[in-house]
Amino acid sequence: MQARFPFQNGVTKMTKTKFKKMPAPTHAQIRAARVSAGLTQAEAADICQSSLRSWSNWERGDQPMHPIFWAWFLECAEITAVAS
Repeated sequence: MQARFPFQNGVTKMTKTKFKKMPAPTHAQIRAARVSAGLTQAEAADICQSSLRSWSNWERGDQPMHPIFWAWFLECAEITAVAS
C-alpha cells in the first residue's frame, strides 16, 4: 500500500512550519534524483500523486516544484542524497 500524501488529510501547523524554510529543488536535482532511483517520469509523478505533465515541467524547470512534493518524493523513493 502506498503511503498517503501528507496534504490529503489537511495541512497541519507542523507541516507548514517544517517546509516553509525548505528551498525548492533545482530542475537538475529533480532529474538526478529520479534517474538515481531508476524511475520513469510517470512513476515519479505517481509517487508524488501529480500528473506526468507537472513532473515534466518540474524537470525542465518550467515551473518550480513545491518543497513538500520534493520531500515526499525523496522519502517515498528512499533517496538519501542528491547532487546539488
